[in-house]
Amino acid sequence: MSAKGGSRNSVKNCIRILLADAIPTFREGLGLLLGREKDMEVVGSAGDGEEVLRMAEELLPDVILMDPDLPKLSGLEVAHHLRKAHIPVVIILLTAETDSVHFLDALRVSVEGYLLKDIPPQSLLACIRLSYEKKHSVLDYRVASSLRILLIEHIRSLAQLNRSTVSGESKWFDDSREKGSVQGILGNRELEVLRLVGGGMNNKEIAAHLTISERTVQNHLHNIYIKMGTNSRSDAVLRAVKRGLISFDTIH
Repeated sequence: MSAKGGSRNSVKNCIRILLADAIPTFREGLGLLLGREKDMEVVGSAGDGEEVLRMAEELLPDVILMDPDLPKLSGLEVAHHLRKAHIPVVIILLTAETDSVHFLDALRVSVEGYLLKDIPPQSLLACIRLSYEKKHSVLDYRVASSLRILLIEHIRSLAQLNRSTVSGESKWFDDSREKGSVQGILGNRELEVLRLVGGGMNNKEIAAHLTISERTVQNHLHNIYIKMGTNSRSDAVLRAVKRGLISFDTIH
């Protein structure tokens, strides 16, 4: 283990990792797994949130593998403190919770990964490397499925609340705008892309479904965001259903 105040990457290209879990045997098992990798080094092991904060400041790890349910300070509280202190560390939460609500809480503190504890060892190692190299954030597919169900349920509730009041016109009315302002109008292809987004497709899947390029899909989404006053796929779908631009029946 590295000494206090150790600099980053004491071994060239080595990912320095801090483990945080209330169960010592779980930390030990992770340590054995990571210790076999030539490009990884476990620099510390913490059993509660306060200890994680102290060790993160002293050891300056590249990655923290952390259970959200830590004593003294939760993993989410730890993440919040680290972000507020501008400590540049990749935070990957390892949890037993598949509930997407917990994941949404994690998003608010900008963690790079949210994985389940029963993830296969080689998949965990791959996720650590991908997150550290900042190629992309990592999310367990089971949590993603739960999140999609939550989104569809939310869309359903909005549709039911607004069914009696919304019109079927393909116009976007932004209530925050002044009455005389120009209103954005979604074209047929933009509506089609929005329906597929609501159905859970990513850009590559939408491109294949519509026989267009991913760049064209991105352009359609860019136009949709501008017209609808948002920069979020899920928010665009929610607003579209609420305003009657797309029907819940088209979202599966």
